[in-house]
Amino acid sequence: NPEEKEVSYALGDGLIGRAAQDNMTKVKGQTDKGQDQHPESHLWMAVPINFKDRMLGVIAIGNLKEPVGNENTLMKMIADIAAVALINREVLGEARQEATTDPLTGLHNRRYFFNMTHKFVEKAIAESSPVSIFLFDIDNFKHFNDNNGHGEGDKLLKELSRLILESTRKSSVVARYGGEEFIVMLPGIFKEDAYVYADRLRKIIAEHPFPHSEKQPLGCVSISGGVASFPNDADSIQKAITLADKALYQAKSEGRNRVLQHQTQYFS
Repeated sequence: NPEEKEVSYALGDGLIGRAAQDNMTKVKGQTDKGQDQHPESHLWMAVPINFKDRMLGVIAIGNLKEPVGNENTLMKMIADIAAVALINREVLGEARQEATTDPLTGLHNRRYFFNMTHKFVEKAIAESSPVSIFLFDIDNFKHFNDNNGHGEGDKLLKELSRLILESTRKSSVVARYGGEEFIVMLPGIFKEDAYVYADRLRKIIAEHPFPHSEKQPLGCVSISGGVASFPNDADSIQKAITLADKALYQAKSEGRNRVLQHQTQYFS
């Protein structure tokens, strides 16, 4: 019915709300007078969905023309099946997230990143559009850990990850590539525009007041990175990553706290 819409109920509100509030099966007509004068009055029975000591929701059925007497038992069986299905869905969702998420930073991990490359490469080929890669790491991260402890290093990684996400469009894929190394895949973005984004992110990080940043060799927490693009620079995302990695090390050798684009003449 196109006129149907989602309705929510507060605890104690109507048959469903009372079933949730009391965590008990509720049947129309077996409540205080006036309680059934509610927009959901077409409902006849509401049964809570429980798993162990946790209530997951309420399932309800409408008025029955010819009740046979075992509706209560049948609804409880359906509620039990629904509870198991909901818990399995939640557990599978958490497992799937753990398999694709870095536990420290909350960013995607390498596995998720490479799974997504197939999708974006197919789209890029179909639309004749680019996919740019920005690969970078934190300058002098070992120095930071040695001077401030690994706990502070973890805090730095988490705060820096938050800055990356805040500064990156949702259509891009941000992942922790390993240790203090990060990677961003920017679908539909040419290398020159990716460089503008990357250098802006570099400046945001260098100017951010991270704890202990003044003790770093450059007087701030900084990153060095490289940018390359598929298909202009490379015929695969993996090769584009390799080129971005070479540009990253070029940036390191030139003094750090900088981003460089891959240039053919660098690596002929």
